[in-house]
Amino acid sequence: MYKETELWVSKTFGYDYVVVMKNGAKLPDLASNAGLKGKVRVVGSSDDTCSVQSHLNDVELKKVLMSDYDLSEDQVYIRPAQLSGAVGMM
Repeated sequence: MYKETELWVSKTFGYDYVVVMKNGAKLPDLASNAGLKGKVRVVGSSDDTCSVQSHLNDVELKKVLMSDYDLSEDQVYIRPAQLSGAVGMM
């Protein structure tokens, strides 16, 4: 039963990630990227990190960010996150 619940949550809300910029890369404004509308929802951000929910898996999300913002492999990292409570339900 746990797997069914986990699957429903993944399909409904997507996966939780923290996007981390490294090596001098600036965090792009993901919320304004028209290509990511409906695929990525920004939950919160700071200078070089951003919490997002996405229906894309981490590999797909990284590829899209690298392509859309001309980033190299070592400039953007995608970390799985557990967004819970009020933030996770936004």
